[in-house]
Amino acid sequence: MKYLLLKIDKERYWFEIGGDSCANRQIILDEYGRFYVSCLEDCLSEGPIDVTELEGDRVYLTKKEFENIWQTILKPYKEQWEEIKKKYSIGAYVQGLNENTNPPAMLGRIE
Repeated sequence: MKYLLLKIDKERYWFEIGGDSCANRQIILDEYGRFYVSCLEDCLSEGPIDVTELEGDRVYLTKKEFENIWQTILKPYKEQWEEIKKKYSIGAYVQGLNENTNPPAMLGRIE
């Protein structure tokens, strides 16, 4: 895994990049100070990322640094996540709508 912070003007992009060069997790901070997180909405980069072609300032992070920002941004959703985990246990069958399929993930809506 590679962990990268990309700085473009006031915007920030954090990436967890897998061995296939695709983003597994991503965080975006827009120019207005709003965060977008790939586990909550459709903001995961599509396809392989060639780091050498990215514009802006690149900062390589450790896994721990990336995980710290990831957990900090998701902290407000912790209670909601715990409720969802109780309601939908691992292996549970659910029915919902496919909102977006973008390897390596599928975004669905079940409520």
